[in-house]
Amino acid sequence: MAENTKEFDWFASWVKNPDLTINDFKKLGITPDTAEFKSKEDYENLPQVKEVFKLENGEFDKESFNKFYDDTKKKVFANI
Repeated sequence: MAENTKEFDWFASWVKNPDLTINDFKKLGITPDTAEFKSKEDYENLPQVKEVFKLENGEFDKESFNKFYDDTKKKVFANI
């Protein structure tokens, strides 16, 4: 796998800052030139992501994760 050369990550940025808009991110320097967007599988297996999308019983909430991923992807690619 090629090493990441971009400074930011769209998915992680939105997980940490869900109330920001695409314009807010641009003002912070997070743009298509500086941020990457990985596949669902890349994010789904990260312990940090599993923690954010954890159900009360401790299981991974795949439905919420998928919705958040798809919504984030739409926001990012609609504004490129």
